[in-house]
Amino acid sequence: MTDDNDDAVADFYFAIIPEWVLELPVSANAIRVYCVLRRFADNKTGACFPSRKTLAMRSRLSVSTLDRALKELDDSGAIEVKVRRSEAGDYTSNLYIVRSFPKGVSSPMNRPLAIRGGTGVVTRGEQTKAISSIAKNTKTIEPKIAQWMGIGAAAALTGSRTMEELIDEYQDNQYLDVIINAFVDALPKPKESK
Repeated sequence: MTDDNDDAVADFYFAIIPEWVLELPVSANAIRVYCVLRRFADNKTGACFPSRKTLAMRSRLSVSTLDRALKELDDSGAIEVKVRRSEAGDYTSNLYIVRSFPKGVSSPMNRPLAIRGGTGVVTRGEQTKAISSIAKNTKTIEPKIAQWMGIGAAAALTGSRTMEELIDEYQDNQYLDVIINAFVDALPKPKESK
């Protein structure tokens, strides 16, 4: 629908939830709060700062239930909560960073790269051998690949599934290697003994 100035006007709004967030071991309330935060968040930075009262009202939750949901999301890495204060030192609304990719896999400033038609992925700035043999000037990320990377990384970071369970579940998926690579890359690295 358009108005007299031919500007686009939406009758309905929606929030897109990355599948890795749905895979997190969090409550339904936390997923609802994530959706509301996505609606407020800046598309590029993920930053927003709605008040807790506004979030509670839009999520249809009490403030105490909202606080528990925010803690779940923060603990799982789906969001980052930063407490803010005014110049006078009084508390003001929190700053929320809503993540599109799991923490440790990418950030808005340094996204993992996937080469179109490639057989490997780049995460955390490290290249697999398959990627290093491909032309280095190609730096595009396909949304589908990023989605599957998120699922693999979320499983590793949350411990919700083992690699074997992922292989069993996604064995017929054309992006199985992307899922497994992201899973392996997101696993905590053992500390070297001196």
